[in-house]
Amino acid sequence: MNYLSVDSLAKHYGERVLFEGLTFGVSKGDKMALIANNGTGKSSLLKIISREIIPDYGTVVAEGGIVYCPQQSGTNSQKKVASVLGISSLLNSLQRVEDGNGDQSDFDVIKDRWSFSRDFKEALCRYDLKH
Repeated sequence: MNYLSVDSLAKHYGERVLFEGLTFGVSKGDKMALIANNGTGKSSLLKIISREIIPDYGTVVAEGGIVYCPQQSGTNSQKKVASVLGISSLLNSLQRVEDGNGDQSDFDVIKDRWSFSRDFKEALCRYDLKH
């Protein structure tokens, strides 16, 4: 079973062809590397796979979500991680519940978000924070 299937993918910028007819799959346990010269479409491919941009043609099917983390450095180094993530109130509510001091409003904030590692990783990548 493929966790990621790419079929007949193509991307052009004007007359420039980045890739055409790109087809591959990634299954559980697979390891892969994307190696090519600068400007050949690696970032564009990853943005297509993560649904940040659309291909000219072809399909991408992914089980679960895929996140694209750009290489550029961020400028938010002075912000606290919880603030950047927008999870301060969630963390505070979780802490109060863990301490035995939570009330219904804390459970209303938490809902079913007892684990939010994906949101955490996405935000870290978005703001170029180390983890």
